[in-house]
Amino acid sequence: MKHLYLPIVIVQSARAGYAFLLLLMGLAFYFGFFEPTDSMTTLFSMAQAWAVILWAIYVLGYVAASVLAWQRKRLAFFIFIGALTIDLGLWVYSSFNALYQASIGGYAALIDMIFNLIDLSIVAGLYFLWRSGELR
Repeated sequence: MKHLYLPIVIVQSARAGYAFLLLLMGLAFYFGFFEPTDSMTTLFSMAQAWAVILWAIYVLGYVAASVLAWQRKRLAFFIFIGALTIDLGLWVYSSFNALYQASIGGYAALIDMIFNLIDLSIVAGLYFLWRSGELR
């Protein structure tokens, strides 16, 4: 079973890195450091402050879970679940927002869903290891 933990943590860390870089880019657009495209302008002009704060919280949760994954495996598991809960909540909220759906266009919504499936796969793998007693 222990051989499953390393690939799960690598995927979890890659996901956290991607989310962190995306957050930095989003904050740069949100605070006007870069001139966004028309679709990005629509997307970030409709972003409410509470949603941006929740976005930052779940990204920092992903990063914290990745850092803690080597020393405090069980704590990292629960932090990741908390961050994923916020992430999925924002995703569901955004999915029902017509302006958001119109502004992202292309395959962005599909990619967002794929990343949520990756996150759920990470949780499933970590849960399996936790129930087998590997996460201590």
